[in-house]
Amino acid sequence: MAAVDDDDIQDLLDQIRAATAQIRSTTRATQDEAARERAENAEEREGLEAERRDGEHGRDWQVLQERIDLKKTTQADILNGVDTSPEAQSVRRVVGTNLAKAKSEVPDILDDSKAEFAELRHAQEQLARTAKSLRDFHGSL
Repeated sequence: MAAVDDDDIQDLLDQIRAATAQIRSTTRATQDEAARERAENAEEREGLEAERRDGEHGRDWQVLQERIDLKKTTQADILNGVDTSPEAQSVRRVVGTNLAKAKSEVPDILDDSKAEFAELRHAQEQLARTAKSLRDFHGSL
């Protein structure tokens, strides 16, 4: 039976605390970033809606935004083909032609997310290893 002293236990506890702090920090940073992005998206959406009302995106969007404001349609209905008005059909054609450009930007966004999740996964693995070591030491007492 291996001897376990207070220093070994303290080292394991310190490792657990460090791993837990890293997970909490990464989680907090991810949550904060998500909240910032939601706020930015809301501001951008409101700005886009105002531009549409002013006709900055063309007459089709101006008409559609008026219908959205009156709750006669939604952006989702316009883009998904539920709204079959001539304006919605025109907007869908334009969206279709711009889709290839948007698709080319997706890999960069995914790469950023993968890096954040890899860091979190690493911290979780470290915590699991430390917990296993603590259980092993506890079992040898």
